[in-house]
Amino acid sequence: MRLQTSRFILRSFEEKDCEPVTNYLSDWAVIGPLVMPPYPFHHKHALDFFKKMRAAEVAGRQEAFVIADPQTDDFLGVVGIHPEPSEKSNEKVCKLGYWLGAPYWRQGIMQEVLPPILKLAFADLGYDRMVAFTNTDNERSINVLRTAGFTYLGLIPSPPEETRGTPQSTSWELMPAMLDLRKAV
Repeated sequence: MRLQTSRFILRSFEEKDCEPVTNYLSDWAVIGPLVMPPYPFHHKHALDFFKKMRAAEVAGRQEAFVIADPQTDDFLGVVGIHPEPSEKSNEKVCKLGYWLGAPYWRQGIMQEVLPPILKLAFADLGYDRMVAFTNTDNERSINVLRTAGFTYLGLIPSPPEETRGTPQSTSWELMPAMLDLRKAV
């Protein structure tokens, strides 16, 4: 699957993306505020991630996209949605994840690529709710979520395996009723 915005393409992972993923996630400024990836991050981790994303795509459930420059196909970052368990049996929930390489920060990239991802999640895949979690000191990510229309739910304990020593994470949610999905087309 391929999505497009006015300045970027959102495409499938390719093996060639493992090198820039490894380079960007070897930078503590990039990986430090993130909740999930291991540190230090090695090429093997990027290759494992590529294989996981490729398997999901082959199974018909593409979960994550490379954010790329449409002219050069250069890798800029990642944005994705992943199924998440819900307390309600009839509720379909996904978790939003994203990051950019440091050279691409503060350029409005996430604000531009999130609308087609939100449309995909809610209008195309039928999710009822989207959640997101950030480290409490990740102001850039908190700003992205606020700008996208997410509602702050509060602080939650950070699972030990998903944190860099931050005892709490911020919890956020978004529901389709909070959006005008026509703007995301």
